[in-house]
Amino acid sequence: MKAVYCPDKEPHQLAIGEWCFWEGAIFAECPGGLTANLGSHSVEVRPDGSLHVSPSILVNGAPGETWHGFIENGEWLDENKRPIS
Repeated sequence: MKAVYCPDKEPHQLAIGEWCFWEGAIFAECPGGLTANLGSHSVEVRPDGSLHVSPSILVNGAPGETWHGFIENGEWLDENKRPIS
């Protein structure tokens, strides 16, 4: 699954796999359906528009809801760095 940039959306409007800039930070809607604030991550927006984030992304929602994975070279990867389709 590609990480898709959506410039006209706010974080709460993102669909799974999308990301946006909002009030000075980058947010992404993770494959698990949780929204990640990437403000504490190193985020590189490459010339081709792809996103590269490090370290890994760990998002916690309601009790028992978590998602852990990566965005590398514009591609969503699971916690074992396998592509997510």
